[in-house]
Amino acid sequence: TVCEALAHLGPADAVSRYLNGSVMYQYYANFRAVEGARNKLRFLVQLLLPPEKYMRQMYSQVTPRWLPWLYVRRVTIEIFKRLHRTIAARRPVQKREQ
Repeated sequence: TVCEALAHLGPADAVSRYLNGSVMYQYYANFRAVEGARNKLRFLVQLLLPPEKYMRQMYSQVTPRWLPWLYVRRVTIEIFKRLHRTIAARRPVQKREQ
């Protein structure tokens, strides 16, 4: 059965590594899977800079001239969030003393 076949896959299996990996690892793996420099650049642009329509909906209270700064803000916040999650995921869990 499928479940039995999946049970035989070890933790070093590429799929397990991807699914159990951090968000940063998954982005990295996705980036590496994209073929060609142009497609890799497109992947990064789409990841970091969503369409203008989306940004205007998210920041409808802000005047349009601030849109470039909103992209910078979004990229900066996303980078720090991803780094924080990656660092937190690597820290060992500490047991609380009762």
